[in-house]
Amino acid sequence: MMATMAEEKENEDQRYPAPPRLSPALRQIIFGLLGAIAYFVLLGVTPKPIPRSILQPNPSVEGPLFLSLLFRLEEFIRSPYVNVPVFLVFLYLAVYRRDRQNSWIFAFLTGYAVPGIVFYWILRWL
Repeated sequence: MMATMAEEKENEDQRYPAPPRLSPALRQIIFGLLGAIAYFVLLGVTPKPIPRSILQPNPSVEGPLFLSLLFRLEEFIRSPYVNVPVFLVFLYLAVYRRDRQNSWIFAFLTGYAVPGIVFYWILRWL
């Protein structure tokens, strides 16, 4: 009885082979690209206050103080003075810990930071 159960289990394993595992480098690249896609999605979804004039570069949000503080915090986080060091830290962690199971988080955050840095420098030169 036990032998037949073991044979059935072996037959099931042969019918349904395990899916191939992704290499750590390929997994990091995939999650980095997903981070960049998430940047563009959130850029399109989050509302931006419209400036009333050219002389007012950073418009204040009319409404609750909490909402105004959130927009200021988002502007600070997306600034290159914060974005570049955070990018470098997450890039280091993504490379250094690439063989660990939770290293995809660092690759995702690195990919999320790249478009902000690239667009900042492209728009600055135009």
